[in-house]
Amino acid sequence: MLDDEFECPNCQALYKTVRVSSVPEIIDRLVYCKVCNQPLAPTHDGKILKYFLVGREGLRQRRDKN
Repeated sequence: MLDDEFECPNCQALYKTVRVSSVPEIIDRLVYCKVCNQPLAPTHDGKILKYFLVGREGLRQRRDKN
């Protein structure tokens, strides 16, 4: 089930996030934006966050301004 919408703070790429339980060893893995490689939070409230890219609007808008 998709929980929330999330926008990358660097490039405004749009994601849907899912929170899932996991074993403690996996909680510390690094997660990065697929558009700009910005580090994203790997967990929230003790659950792992999975990010699903749904839009690159922020990146496209920045290209149009340059």
